[in-house]
Amino acid sequence: MLLWFFDMGGSRQKRQQAKAAPMTARERWLVILAYWTGWIAWIGLGYVFIDHHQPFWASALFLVATVQLIIGVWLRFRSHWIKVIFVVIALAVFSWADWKWVVPRPSYAFLVPIPGGGNTDFFVNHRGPDSSESVEMMFTDEAMKDKLSDGGKIGIPDPFHTYIRVLHFPEVNPGNRGHVLLQQFMWNPPVQEHQHYTVRIAAKDRTVFENLRVEQQNGIWYYALSITNETGETLFDCQDKGFPGAGNVKKESCLPSIINTE
Repeated sequence: MLLWFFDMGGSRQKRQQAKAAPMTARERWLVILAYWTGWIAWIGLGYVFIDHHQPFWASALFLVATVQLIIGVWLRFRSHWIKVIFVVIALAVFSWADWKWVVPRPSYAFLVPIPGGGNTDFFVNHRGPDSSESVEMMFTDEAMKDKLSDGGKIGIPDPFHTYIRVLHFPEVNPGNRGHVLLQQFMWNPPVQEHQHYTVRIAAKDRTVFENLRVEQQNGIWYYALSITNETGETLFDCQDKGFPGAGNVKKESCLPSIINTE
């Protein structure tokens, strides 16, 4: 199929003759069926391999489709500028698609706070292309834990449950698919303006650790959040500009990134 298209290009003389004589309706249909149908087939097969979690073959098929498209344009246009510009655009699109959809990315759930009104509302968010199954979160209010430890209070009934909560979710989906309402819970922090939480998030395929800080200054809420895996590799790290005590450390802003789902 691809060789047929090469032959359609032929020598320079053939291309010039083909350009001088307009294509018939039959020839146009042959180009569509032989070239574009084949190109769509490469893309379709690539997506099949993505669904079957075989990124190498998916990436290879996308590359074949990209090369076929580049060769087709290269044979059909005279202007070298058009050719070069198209090659750059095609390779850029391939690289972006390969990174966005093909290259394996970790999938994990995490908590996002919405403070205000004395309580903090936490909802479950998700990153990555695949659902997270059998999710268990051990949520710890570090500020409450430190307060109880520093105060040395005795006689508080079951203090463990005053700063820790264990949450269970059968499945957390990308983009919250399959859920009419957000998965969430309410928490009453000891000091609304200075909040610090850690969350151990275990799922069927991986365990991640979330470190979350929330500060309020001059009526403005600031967030700092980091997520690491079991080896200590950082999966996500953000901090709002102006976060109290952060100094000149520059990171990606948490809002609206932590609220967006994928």
